[in-house]
Amino acid sequence: MALIPYDKVPGERDPPLLLEGQPVRELYCGDPRCDCLTGHLLAGGTALAVDVGTGRLDFLDSQTAMAMEPLREQMRRLLRGEGVLERLRAHYQAVRAYGLDHHHEHVDWTHLQPGQLVPWTAVFPREGIEMLPVLKEIRPPPEGRQAPEYTDEDVAFRLGLGDHYCVDARCDCQRVLWEVYAMAPTDRDQVRPLGTVSYDFRKRVPAVDRAAPGVDPDQLLYTVLATLSCFPGLVEEHARRYQRIRQILIPLIQRQRRQQEAERAALLRAVGRNDPCPCGSGKKYKKCHGA
Repeated sequence: MALIPYDKVPGERDPPLLLEGQPVRELYCGDPRCDCLTGHLLAGGTALAVDVGTGRLDFLDSQTAMAMEPLREQMRRLLRGEGVLERLRAHYQAVRAYGLDHHHEHVDWTHLQPGQLVPWTAVFPREGIEMLPVLKEIRPPPEGRQAPEYTDEDVAFRLGLGDHYCVDARCDCQRVLWEVYAMAPTDRDQVRPLGTVSYDFRKRVPAVDRAAPGVDPDQLLYTVLATLSCFPGLVEEHARRYQRIRQILIPLIQRQRRQQEAERAALLRAVGRNDPCPCGSGKKYKKCHGA
């Protein structure tokens, strides 16, 4: 989840709210998978969380709550102004619409560890996970990935493949990890995880990484193979996704890490030798990173 400043949304925007003549900065959750109805308001260097549904205000840092209570009262009076809360609700919706395609640009990806995979839906939430029909009777595969019309009587269950990819610039493993789900043909609320299956695009073979409790690994592998045979374009599409998500995230991660290094270097240059080290070690700077 990432907070997106309202002023980053392109196009015509409302002017900022003013508190005692100073602009209030608005940030909202831009993750389309979340519906928290929460905005963050930055006023006078202090952050407050506002529920855009009810208008409730809370300090994000409880330690400053008592000292900054007058600020909250001022903000409350501002929110009680005519049309102000409705305006914040509209800003929240604008950020959410923007986040459908741009949320990933505001996520801090530098926390990713080597070997950690990224879900496709974390970058492209519009697409979701397609639930593919697994038929009771094997039929000739359709052209491409487009399935013909099936009735519920034709379908034994539906299979979802939640795809995850490596975005480590030092690695080119050429594989996808699928989180496999089964769904009843008529009840979309009955979704059962079956396990995880990896697929090597070069060797063109799947392998079971983990089967869910009560699921036979061989049956899981057979189910995935049967699905791939019915949708022959699925592997090629996910191979393209592998390249696409790396093209987007690898430069973004590298840029974020360069920016962090530059900010850390600037901070260290501003620290006195006898000041506490910014790394949080508790040591003086001259005995830690300044040694």
